[in-house]
Amino acid sequence: MKALRLSFTRCLMFCVLCGAGFTVNLSYADTFLAITDIHFNPLHGLTKAQFQQLTEKPTRQWGDYFESLAQAPSQPGEDSNYALMATALDAAKRKAPEASFVLYMGDFLAHDWQASYDKVARKSLRDDPEAYQEFTKNVLKMLALEFQKRFSDIPIFATLGNDDAFCADYWIQPSSEFNRHFAEIWLPLLKGTVEPKPFTESFHQFGAFTAEVPGLRGQRLVVVNSVYWSSSYCDDYFKPDSRGCCQCENPGPLPGRKQIAWLEQELDLAKRENKRVWLVMHVPPGLDSYAEQKAGGKCLTASMWTPEFTTRYLEIVSKYESVLQVGFAGHTHMDDFRVTMHEGRPLLVHKLVPAVSPIFKNRPAFQIFQWDSARRVVQNWQTYQFDPAQPEVGVSAWSEEYDAREAYALEEMTAASVATLIEKAAQPTGTEIARAYAQFYSVSASELAEKDLPVYFSAVLNPLYSDFAARLTKLKPGTTVQRGPQGQMRRPKNQ
Repeated sequence: MKALRLSFTRCLMFCVLCGAGFTVNLSYADTFLAITDIHFNPLHGLTKAQFQQLTEKPTRQWGDYFESLAQAPSQPGEDSNYALMATALDAAKRKAPEASFVLYMGDFLAHDWQASYDKVARKSLRDDPEAYQEFTKNVLKMLALEFQKRFSDIPIFATLGNDDAFCADYWIQPSSEFNRHFAEIWLPLLKGTVEPKPFTESFHQFGAFTAEVPGLRGQRLVVVNSVYWSSSYCDDYFKPDSRGCCQCENPGPLPGRKQIAWLEQELDLAKRENKRVWLVMHVPPGLDSYAEQKAGGKCLTASMWTPEFTTRYLEIVSKYESVLQVGFAGHTHMDDFRVTMHEGRPLLVHKLVPAVSPIFKNRPAFQIFQWDSARRVVQNWQTYQFDPAQPEVGVSAWSEEYDAREAYALEEMTAASVATLIEKAAQPTGTEIARAYAQFYSVSASELAEKDLPVYFSAVLNPLYSDFAARLTKLKPGTTVQRGPQGQMRRPKNQ
């Protein structure tokens, strides 16, 4: 119905303008799908006997096995079991039948992956690390099969998240067997949009690659593994315990430095080739707004990246502003934005796509975007949600939460338009926009408190704590904020 309504509106505009003597060039809107943070937990609710039955079957039969268990979809506070993942992918295919491609911003595997495995496996990870690695590889194969089953004729561009590794959370290893295996199984899903050898090499080394955006002239994807830039990367807080596995070592900032140098090289190449770049990553730049809200805006250590990589990224974005089109990220599980600013001027918007996993009490969701091929800009998007409280569990249980153009009166998704939107929301006259943001943040699972909104708005527009603090003081007069260097953020181990 929405597609018919849009077509009718366009036809009406065409007739009116032509009747008035205008020459009309109606632009074609390409559609693409963004879905992220499934955090698939195939071990959800399994007994040791069922786990043994599962592992004895060929991977291509795992979906049928899970369907035979007739599990209900995961509930708030849990990662995605097969039932939730399957209905999310089915709904995404049904709601976006004309999508040209899919973006996936990382975190395929569930939280506490290693501990969950040890609870049901015949031998622990320590006693049989080879069996653990083989099981993890088979789960990745299954995920590839599930995506391929729904999106067999379009490319699926994916990056890795902080939970996507043989090692512990945030301990992704460069040039690892995990990276090599993922590149091997995911290459067919890219549908010829990459050169196999360069893709395999760069993904094995970094978990990064470039690809031409299908059907969108002059647009290029640069997919990076921003986990290397995270303030939690290889932190002792997440260090693998004594179970031991998979040659987990702390390489320090070296992988991040190599990758950010690679990013600058790719942006320079895109500039010379007159390409506009879409960045795809897992951990976004900027501050963790949830951590700041809990600390009343006084948390000096809520930067999601280290100061080194935050500063370097800001320099690169400023240098290549004319090349960069848009960014997409996940990680927070919430529906949000991050706008990279320089001297008060918006340079690049990062759309934070809400998660499928409801582990942080958010509703499962995905988003469908429209690209205006004439203006070369993302012009609109819709968010689709799953309400676990309703009795239906299939595709019909997914409904449209909002249309961005209708909810926010946005004509396009650019750094300038989103910055203006958030500035309006922060003003006394922006009540409706603020209320919409507060509701949609957790995909209508709960609503942000009005008193906390200045923290969230300030986090959207300020990647550095010093700028965040200055803006928050303006929005909340009388607020005393801390000023000082950024440090290391300590996240709960289940994030």
